Amino acid sequence: MTGQSHYPASRRRPTYGFTLVEMMIVVAIIGILAAIAYPAYTESLAKGRRAQLTAHMLAAQQWMERWFSENYSYSQNTAGTSVNDAQQFPARFAQVPVEGAAGFYAVTLPAATLTANAYTITAAPTGVMTNDRCGSFTLTHLGRKGQTGYDTGQYATEAEAIRACWR
Repeated sequence: MTGQSHYPASRRRPTYGFTLVEMMIVVAIIGILAAIAYPAYTESLAKGRRAQLTAHMLAAQQWMERWFSENYSYSQNTAGTSVNDAQQFPARFAQVPVEGAAGFYAVTLPAATLTANAYTITAAPTGVMTNDRCGSFTLTHLGRKGQTGYDTGQYATEAEAIRACWR
């Protein structure tokens, strides 16, 4: 009786569980799905953050136009307070998102682009968006949108980057 069970074939207990080969097949399938899904997920998050930024920049542009209509100057108000004073533009539009410690974009109004009759709002990616394919965003007093530092392998021209990133 060596090698044989002392139970008859009809009375053997069924085995439960998975074989190693079955487990490896499941792990391989999960790996393939993750390799496809994760990049799509991260790009979806980036698109959402870019959409939030563009809405924020348009709000900043509207605020600048109200500032101009009240003060007849983009650079300072009638009391001589600079628009870049900490209580003015930076207090409202310094980062995207506005709440929270970690922003995805730092929004500034560079002094070099600020005059009584013109301005350029810039947004540079920070944190997890630092290596984003769209790079930095700009918006002028004329409503001209711009991209700098975008992925030239992804976009052949700035116009192409603007079309893709300002949605």
